[in-house]
Amino acid sequence: MVIISDTSPLTALLLVGRGDLLTSLFDRVVIPPAVERELLCAHAA
Repeated sequence: MVIISDTSPLTALLLVGRGDLLTSLFDRVVIPPAVERELLCAHAA
């Protein structure tokens, strides 16, 4: 199964330390380029 995600659920999973959850549940996780940019800005080290 393939999932396409936007920023909100990914951010929530990262905040609770479960960023790995989607890849353990789905064969493929697609993140659009705009979502990737938002995540990189919001979660920059």
